[in-house]
Amino acid sequence: MSLQELKAKLKNIKSEDNNSNKLKNNFRSYEELKKDLKEIEMNVTTDSELLKNLFNEFEVYEDSIVAGTLEKNQIDDIVQIFNDFEYLLHQVDNAQIFADMNGMVKIISPCLNTTNEDIKMEALRVFGTAVQSNPKVQLNALKNHFVQKLLHLLTSNKNKLSLSSRCLFALSALVRQFPAAQKILFDHGGLAIFSNILKDGHLQLQLRVMKLITDLAIERENIKKTEDTTLREQKIREYVKTEFGRNLITNKYCKALSNTINHNIQQSLSIDSTMEMYDFFEVTLENMITLSPICKYEFRNPENNLLKMIKSMMDYYSVLNDTQEPEDIEMFENLVKQITRLRTSIFENTHDEL
Repeated sequence: MSLQELKAKLKNIKSEDNNSNKLKNNFRSYEELKKDLKEIEMNVTTDSELLKNLFNEFEVYEDSIVAGTLEKNQIDDIVQIFNDFEYLLHQVDNAQIFADMNGMVKIISPCLNTTNEDIKMEALRVFGTAVQSNPKVQLNALKNHFVQKLLHLLTSNKNKLSLSSRCLFALSALVRQFPAAQKILFDHGGLAIFSNILKDGHLQLQLRVMKLITDLAIERENIKKTEDTTLREQKIREYVKTEFGRNLITNKYCKALSNTINHNIQQSLSIDSTMEMYDFFEVTLENMITLSPICKYEFRNPENNLLKMIKSMMDYYSVLNDTQEPEDIEMFENLVKQITRLRTSIFENTHDEL
């Protein structure tokens, strides 16, 4: 190796050493890292601590909520607290912590009793989020009489569409997959209230009611798919206690359902509001098909003109299907299939319902 080559090598080594030192300077030392990590650890807040903080924030406004003396900025603060609650309560464990901290009584109940509609709406939203598909929280709500509270709220605000709709959302979340709550719902006149909604309630509320009743009927059908014999028999015993079929009939839900579709099909045919009514008829027909084993005799009652209505719908939508744009054809074909299923189902043999 020549002298010049050796000098070049030494120069490169020095350059690499300098770069290495620069690189080291860009990173923190081990002691610095330990210090930073300790600070981060101190700033970590668990979800339970966040919930506790929200409880404390809410407590500041509790007296004003009860007294009905909230100012605009206070209402905004409470709405934000509920937004934070909802974000946390989507987690099943957090919802259970909320219930264990007596959130149903301390947070939800006072807000349902306030005169401020916005706060009621937010409380119902958070309640529905907390109980949805969460058996432990559902049980907590049941023990604190929330089925009765929600039914009272629903009947006392029947002319307030948004509030009533939110109330039905909360009630549905509480009773789905929970036969004990369903029994309380039926025992306290829930189905009679639902029948009245079908009779003269807003379309949006009717849709919520019918979707819920369809789901409750499907729950009972799905018991048959439970493979574990002991569990299946236990579920059957629980659902039998609700007397679902008998309550539907005695509270005239079947009759109200027949009248609802009759009224709306006549209105639809007269004003040609085909697209607007499609969702309504889809939900209504599904509800009727699902309940046909229970409601068959009521559906067959000549006074209801149900068979005449079915024929009118079949004729109308079959013809309409031929005049639609390609993207709408499938929609109307599905509706015709549902009408056909309903016509078939009301002539099938009845069987026992839970």
